[in-house]
Amino acid sequence: MKRLVLSLAILGGIFTACNNGISEKEQTAKASEILSAYPNATVEVKDGTAHVMGTFSSEEEKKTALSAVGTVEGVKDVMDMAVVSADGKPVENIADAMHIHHNQEKVKTALENFPSVSVEVINNEITLTGNVSATQEKRINEIIKEYKFPIHNNLVVK
Repeated sequence: MKRLVLSLAILGGIFTACNNGISEKEQTAKASEILSAYPNATVEVKDGTAHVMGTFSSEEEKKTALSAVGTVEGVKDVMDMAVVSADGKPVENIADAMHIHHNQEKVKTALENFPSVSVEVINNEITLTGNVSATQEKRINEIIKEYKFPIHNNLVVK
């Protein structure tokens, strides 16, 4: 019995040390307080990762919120599961939002060799923005035509 109590005490100490002394519930509460300025956004902290979900009215607003959530004590990473809706209205179907976000990540990965291209979700559509050469645009169009979901191309050819 003494060994069990001692083992539990040691494990509890290790857990507290690994968690920087702040529980996931406290981390979620602090991150939620930060996001209170964004009524259509929520957050949950699990294993040191803050999962931010919901809708922001601009990409800049979303980046600001994600950065702020990353300052919460004990948060090691921020998972961006949020979308941008120009009208600021929340996305009605979270499953759709998650699907869009997943597709956005696929396109970001495929276009990682084009640093001037941003891949954003605007009005629930994957949208490409940035300045590219004609050669780059041709290559990008070849890459994105392989996807079975719509991608809005707002690239500027210079």
